Amino acid sequence: MKMKVLLVLILAASVVHAQIGFEFYQNDNKHYQSFTSGLEISNNEYLLVGKMYTSADELAMTLMKLDSLGSLTDSIFYLSDEYEITPVDIFENDSSYMVVGRAVAKPFGVVTNIWIGYFSKDLVLMSEVLIPLLASKKYNMFTFYLEVNKKELLFAGVNRWQTGNSVAGKVDLESFELLEKYYSDIGWKMPHILPKADGSGYVISGNALAITDDSFNIVDIYLFGAYPTAPEKFPIGGADIELVNDSTIFWASYFESHLTPFATGAGVMVGTMSYDLDLLNTHILSIYNADSIIGNVETEQRLLAKSSDSTFIVGGYSFLSVSTNSNAIFCAKYNEKAEKIWDVKYDTLGSNFYYVRGVLATSDGGCLLYGLKTESFYSSVWGLYALKIGPSGVVVGETFISGFENLVTIYPNPAKDYIQFDLPKGTDLANLELIDLSGSVVLAQKINHQAPIDISFLPQGMYMYQVKNKMGALMGVGKVLKE
Repeated sequence: MKMKVLLVLILAASVVHAQIGFEFYQNDNKHYQSFTSGLEISNNEYLLVGKMYTSADELAMTLMKLDSLGSLTDSIFYLSDEYEITPVDIFENDSSYMVVGRAVAKPFGVVTNIWIGYFSKDLVLMSEVLIPLLASKKYNMFTFYLEVNKKELLFAGVNRWQTGNSVAGKVDLESFELLEKYYSDIGWKMPHILPKADGSGYVISGNALAITDDSFNIVDIYLFGAYPTAPEKFPIGGADIELVNDSTIFWASYFESHLTPFATGAGVMVGTMSYDLDLLNTHILSIYNADSIIGNVETEQRLLAKSSDSTFIVGGYSFLSVSTNSNAIFCAKYNEKAEKIWDVKYDTLGSNFYYVRGVLATSDGGCLLYGLKTESFYSSVWGLYALKIGPSGVVVGETFISGFENLVTIYPNPAKDYIQFDLPKGTDLANLELIDLSGSVVLAQKINHQAPIDISFLPQGMYMYQVKNKMGALMGVGKVLKE
């Protein structure tokens, strides 16, 4: 159904730039915090988007730039006062980055909207668009695909807790006209969507793989289940898909094999399939222990990425044991026939527990593997990580963004003429920045413990503050209301 949508531009929001190493707060809802997508913005730099909780216990969106070795070089976080925004994908055009995701009204919204934010190349939010879906439902998993030539944004979503509650469609990025279609037979796991190579329709995956026409009507469907080469294996992660050519689809998925009396374990498998939905090749990449609790590790994952040389990068777990609080992760490269070229295992040696959320193919023939890292499966001490893996499968660098604790206190708040800060013991001098809602720094000065800071000249409104010590390390961040 087609419909015109009301565009909501520039929601009440907060944007903070943090130079080199802005860190975030630990929170018990660790499964909801992670890098979610990324892109290569030059031969030596990458941009990842993700979500995490701040020290004020608010779920924030973040964009982070990494260098060629995966080390953090710049970052921002973004908070909306009206909506909780979960970023899903990021795309680049000539003048800006487009971040797309889902948004629900605070505090307990039940209707999902598509959110599009346009950021400048120096990560300043320029504008945003909110597009309500026709159905008044909460979709908690989404994927997107940008058709650059058509200037259309494809999307697929699912309500994970309501079986058969799926949606797919597209948004015209000039008129923001919405075309959407609802389904009951694609499944309830992470959906993925791609245009067919000949432009005649779309490929949508979930617990099933569906071929649709150009109006998103299903014309053929394959229900994942018994594979001829591995009949006991059942993929449950929602197969991630890429196009091999105009007749073949490459897919990757977590699988669960506890569903039959004679099967044990779980893991990751890949394969190829024709547009006629004939299974061509399969390969089981890894098998876990029976205590893996696979459902806890496949949420919103992106297992698969296509490289510029038409090979395919797959990331996931090579070992997973909840009972021993240990795991290992891997990255593997395949050719278009699902034949493995190489794989690399990154063993945590029992010191950390890595959640794999995605893989980004890089122009050097390697990849970035990213997600969430904790001390153990049950730990609430967490951080975001990115592993840079070279073209031969060797890990060449890692970034870890750990928890952040606010060390400063601001008062009064709200404030009219002045503000003061309590600084940590032993800190006699710090650097303060106040940032308005457009991301511009409106005040930058050195401050002392409890010394009054004049803000009488500032317009009324909400501002973000960040306080750093003399070495540039971040000590505090938050909001202040100027009356």
